[in-house]
Amino acid sequence: MIFDYLVLIDLWNDDVIKRHNYKTNGLCDIILSDKTIYKLLNNLNSFEFKNIVISNAGEQNYDEYPHYLIDSYIKENNINSYVLNKRGEEYYGMKDSDNIFNVFTEDDNILVGGMDWDMCVHTRCTGLLELKKRNFNIYSSPHICIRDDEFITTNHFNSDERIEWDSLDNNTFKAKKLK
Repeated sequence: MIFDYLVLIDLWNDDVIKRHNYKTNGLCDIILSDKTIYKLLNNLNSFEFKNIVISNAGEQNYDEYPHYLIDSYIKENNINSYVLNKRGEEYYGMKDSDNIFNVFTEDDNILVGGMDWDMCVHTRCTGLLELKKRNFNIYSSPHICIRDDEFITTNHFNSDERIEWDSLDNNTFKAKKLK
């Protein structure tokens, strides 16, 4: 299957993670190593997609930019990309009154990954719940979803309390319906 969009959520550079962890006094320790990003990029070779949407929420404008390894991957593979702003729906270079939901169509197949599985991958405005509420065709995989610097497992899909998933080939899951 060729996905129209790959949405990657909250895969920041180290400086953004360090600043965030400092500001929250350790209440929300974010861990994301280059080793995990390398593995994620290697895992992306199992999927075909036309576009990448970078959805990194943050406090400052540069927080929104992708991890430097992801940015290099996008450039080296000449992949069309959208970098969303802090609000999460608008992207740089967009036309007036446009947003990412005007880019997606009802026939698009959207693959969603990033971190953290239990929080942002589900609840961000480009996350699983919002996209499913808008009736988009949503897919995900444990090979592209991270929790505490580790990739999740199929058990996370099977025990998801918010979305019912259908298991497909290649360790990919399709969001069937909201629970």
